[in-house]
Amino acid sequence: MRNKQTKYYLLLTMGICLSVFLATPVQAVNYGIPETIRLSNISFGIPEVVEIDQPEEPVTLEVVENKPDQLTLDWSTSNRSIFGLDEQESVAIEGYQVDILQKQSAELLDSVFTSDTEITIANLLPNTAYLVNVHAKVNGIFSDPATIIARTTPEAPYSLKSVTETHNVITDALTDEPISFVGADSGKYVKKLKWKKPQGKVRLYVVSVYDADGIELLQQKTVKRNKAIISGLKTGENYSYTVAAGFNEDNISPASYLKPFYFGKEEILQKKQK
Repeated sequence: MRNKQTKYYLLLTMGICLSVFLATPVQAVNYGIPETIRLSNISFGIPEVVEIDQPEEPVTLEVVENKPDQLTLDWSTSNRSIFGLDEQESVAIEGYQVDILQKQSAELLDSVFTSDTEITIANLLPNTAYLVNVHAKVNGIFSDPATIIARTTPEAPYSLKSVTETHNVITDALTDEPISFVGADSGKYVKKLKWKKPQGKVRLYVVSVYDADGIELLQQKTVKRNKAIISGLKTGENYSYTVAAGFNEDNISPASYLKPFYFGKEEILQKKQK
């Protein structure tokens, strides 16, 4: 009987202690681990991407040099292609895609990617028009093209010849109007220069007359046909000349080789004796 009472009081005491323990608030222990980890606040060293719309096309696209077989072009990049929408965040230009097309058929002949703002396109046909498109590339996005029609120059004239002639009335080869010349024998003896026309459409020729060494430029004239009358020369003197062919005044071929010639009435006398 005594043992039963002892067990009863022991259980009662344990129950009271348990009730007191459960009724006492327990403070949570913080081990330094945040309840929520925000990945967006953690930097992994990845640069922030600047959002931009489609970059603008390059500007000031122009031909800086043209030859019979090549064209050199340059351009600038617009500010909207360099900066983001707020025009404060810098954006890297990845490069430029240059497309070369035939002007008439718009057939794509070649496509080149470059990091420069100047390009030389080689292996072209002389005296031929091409359509050139330049796209800027920013963040993998290509701009609309900047477009230009560029034309290679004609080839230089060849087979240059010269002969001294007598003329009673001298007319300008370009206008066919009479000209009064100044110089020894200018009214009686003149030099007639001729050459062969290069391929393609040629609208004008630039004739340059030099001294015998080809250093000092003495005369220069523009004519429409593949011949020119040169006066005002001194008899018994040696000269030289070159000819350049042009599609227009802004598209002139390289000058031909330097052709020497002698100006004198002896040529005419020798022909008469024969």
